[in-house]
Parts: sequence; C-alpha cells; structure tokens
Amino acid sequence: MAQEKDNSVLTPEEAMNRALLAEQEAAEAIRQCEAEAEQQITDARIQAQRIAERTDERISRLQERCTVAIRHRVDALSHEQAHLKTSHSPEHRSRLLKQAVRQLAEQLTTAEREEQDSGTP
Repeated sequence: MAQEKDNSVLTPEEAMNRALLAEQEAAEAIRQCEAEAEQQITDARIQAQRIAERTDERISRLQERCTVAIRHRVDALSHEQAHLKTSHSPEHRSRLLKQAVRQLAEQLTTAEREEQDSGTP
C-alpha cells in the first residue's frame, strides 16, 4: 500500500509563509482600525466644533435679549421716576404719606383689638 502524504503537516517553508501572511493580514487590519479610529476622532472634533459654535451663537442671542430687556426695564423705571417727580407737588406727596400712615396705624390697631377680643396673645 502506498503511503499517502499527510496534508496537515506543513514544511518549514510553508509554515513560515503562512506565518508571514498572517502577520501581514494582522498588520493591515491594525492599519484599518487605526484609520477608522483617526476618522472617528476627526468626526468627533468637527462635531465638537459645531456644538461650540452653536453654543456661542445661543449665548450671544441670549445676551442680546437680556440686554434689550434690561434696557426696556431701565427706560420704564426712568420714565416712572420722572413721572413721580413731576406728578405731585411736595405738599400733595406729604398728604399722601400722612394718609398712608393713618391707614397703616388703623390696620395695626384694628388687628391688635381683634386679637385681644379673640383671646389670641
């Protein structure tokens, strides 16, 4: 019976070639992974830049709206102050103040009497 060659046994040259080929394939896979990783990093940097730009735009718009709102409020308060300064004479303001003091005194004494009547200390 003729002896058949066992295909599972490699010659040293075949084993070396197979190892070199596997090494080349692994190196190529590593290069591809590195290229993909670099692309992902680049994409992430671009996305981060876009987010930062949108954030800066939003902050600027918010600051503008706040500036306008503050300007309007200051204008309104200035107008109100000017109106109060010119709307009543000092004598009229004095009468209004006396009237407010009388009303406050009445409220305080009424509240005190009600507490005494109800027995609350």
